[in-house]
Amino acid sequence: MLTERIIRDATPGPKTVILWDRQVRGLGLRVTPKNAKSFVLNYRVGGRERRATLARAGEISLKIARERGAAQLVRIRAGDDPLARQQDAREAPTVGEAIDRFFAEVVPERIRLGCPVTHPIGDPH
Repeated sequence: MLTERIIRDATPGPKTVILWDRQVRGLGLRVTPKNAKSFVLNYRVGGRERRATLARAGEISLKIARERGAAQLVRIRAGDDPLARQQDAREAPTVGEAIDRFFAEVVPERIRLGCPVTHPIGDPH
C-alpha cells in the first residue's frame, strides 16, 4: 500500500516503475529514471487498458490522489473516458483555423451576395 513515506523515499531506477496502491484499485505512483513522481490511474475502456496522470506527487497529497482517483473511476464507469476527452480537445479546431474557415467559406459568399464584409472579431482599428 502506498504511504506518504514510500512516496517520499521512492528512488529512481534505470526504468520507469509504478508502485501500486492497495486502497484505490488502479492508483499508482509512477517514478521515472529522472525521479519525476506522478500519481497515475490505470483503467479499462472497451477492453483497452489506459493510464491517466492525475497530478505530480509534490502537488497533491496521497489522500487527495486517492479521492481524485476514486472519483475518476466513478466517472469512467459512467462512460466518461478522460483520455478520450483529451484527444477530443486536441482535435478541436483552433481559433486560427476558425478564422481561416471564415475567410475561405463566409467571405466569398458575402462578396457574391453584395453584402459588406466585416472583420470576424470586429473592427481591428
